[in-house]
Amino acid sequence: MSEACAATVLAEIGPNVDSFETDGHLASWAGLCPGSYESAGIKKSSHITQGNRYIKQALTMSGLIAAHSKDPAFSSLYNRISQRGSKMKAVIACAHKILRTIYKLVEAMNGKLSLEDRFLLNQSLEEYRMYQELMDKLTSEIQTYIAKEFP
Repeated sequence: MSEACAATVLAEIGPNVDSFETDGHLASWAGLCPGSYESAGIKKSSHITQGNRYIKQALTMSGLIAAHSKDPAFSSLYNRISQRGSKMKAVIACAHKILRTIYKLVEAMNGKLSLEDRFLLNQSLEEYRMYQELMDKLTSEIQTYIAKEFP
């Protein structure tokens, strides 16, 4: 995502996301939610909802770029959805995922994390610390072995 797109998104949603209850509410406001048109139990063709045109344009461009990137999170999503139908639907899905990620990052920066998110963050932090301790221990053992064997 380019700096200009990030600046556009942050300028539109503001420095915090307190006005949006969930990432779904933000996506709906931005106009990146899939529309639904069903009558008598028959699903018909639908479009994305109307929303903030500046965010929608910036994230659609970012979604297109992310879809063709080497990042498997976005390229696999794009490939999976584009095989079923329209390529533009896949780009919008990538843009929706970027917006949800931005919501979580801004929420985390403001200290408004859910209990589940805190648990996952602490879990990965603990795993990182354990890994770092193991690497430090292994490095020190290798250094002492080298110092002992090759004076």
